[in-house]
Amino acid sequence: TALPICALADIGVVCADMSDSVGAFMDGGDVLFTGKEFFIGLSERTNQKGADFLASTFSQHPVHTVEVKHGLHLKSLLSMGGPESISVADTLAGRDLWQKMTRAATCQYEAIWVPDELAANCLFINGTLIHRASAEFPRSGKIFEGINCPRIELVGSELSKVDGCLTCSSLLIP
Repeated sequence: TALPICALADIGVVCADMSDSVGAFMDGGDVLFTGKEFFIGLSERTNQKGADFLASTFSQHPVHTVEVKHGLHLKSLLSMGGPESISVADTLAGRDLWQKMTRAATCQYEAIWVPDELAANCLFINGTLIHRASAEFPRSGKIFEGINCPRIELVGSELSKVDGCLTCSSLLIP
């Protein structure tokens, strides 16, 4: 018996297999879906062929590529911070990516500038913002406290030991 391409197929999730796309590779940390459009970070872990595969798979949404020059991948420097907001590391690399994204975007987003790079990696799920704990990043915690939505703080010090972020430990199922 052949194994299913996607373990989630049993619960009705449609999976796309890019193994036939020769030379294509993509890391989930380089894929940011805003609910309206995709941003794909071209990095050491994601190439243009991978981005092209995603664009053909999700042809109903605009797909934009941005070069990631610093950091592990795109979501190391920015991630969704609300329905129309993106949490961005207030660093040279974060500002560079933000400028590239806003030039490419078909929608407008508000930047939530956080002073701590690791704190920029957060999750916005079903109206709730999940972010790193204020005890770890007090300056960024103050920024998150000003956001008007339910919030959950998580300690991520163990994740940081292996270059992991909140989005690295998450599987979001529609």
